[in-house]
Amino acid sequence: HCRSSSFSVIDGTTHEPLGQLVDISTEGMRIIGDEELRLGNSFTLVVALPHEINGCKHINVEAWCRWCNKPEKSTHYYAGFKFHTISEKDLEVIDYIIQSCKNKKVTSK
Repeated sequence: HCRSSSFSVIDGTTHEPLGQLVDISTEGMRIIGDEELRLGNSFTLVVALPHEINGCKHINVEAWCRWCNKPEKSTHYYAGFKFHTISEKDLEVIDYIIQSCKNKKVTSK
């Protein structure tokens, strides 16, 4: 898992912003955004990378929205997604992001 807020997430179908990436793994992701998302719906998610990684400027995945909630006293919604379609190249980029996060945690101690 990797936690980050420097990655924007948009709906690949409507091109509307959904929010910011909070956490990502090779199986899914969590985002924070302004809108409540429908549970069970499949979304085409495009994650904009802050810089090019392995020749990619973004990650494209198809994912089910597994949960969405708004904590008390919060103005934002958190949503969890489980990937159901992802390319091998995008998985490699996610692995790279996760490894980069682990390396930052190790070097920041």
